[in-house]
Amino acid sequence: MLESRNIIGIYKEYFQYLDVIIIILKIFLAGFFHMVLWFVVKGGNGVVKNYRQEDGKYNASGHRIRLLRESMGLSQEQLAAQLQLMGLDITQKTVSRIETGNRIITDYEIIFFSKFFHVSADELLDIKAYK
Repeated sequence: MLESRNIIGIYKEYFQYLDVIIIILKIFLAGFFHMVLWFVVKGGNGVVKNYRQEDGKYNASGHRIRLLRESMGLSQEQLAAQLQLMGLDITQKTVSRIETGNRIITDYEIIFFSKFFHVSADELLDIKAYK
């Protein structure tokens, strides 16, 4: 009986240290993943690379989106609200960044914009200009 109590005491002490080790490991992993995410977002030498066009812009359709929006008499805020009603999670600031070419447009966003403006994705991307 005395030996089993000693073994239980050793296990309790071991598990106390195990909790501390798990906490340290979680902190390390959180820091590691934060560093990897920062590296990806900043475009380091690796995983995701942002490509600029010759004019320094990150997208080919921002100017066209601005022209279409203005021709409809909409503000950026109104456009964002209409796209939100269609199911796209977008803000006025995002619309601004797209129009100025400071943000890449994803493929599903192109689809939302083309449906809203009733134009093809080719028109939105101004494919003729790049042939």
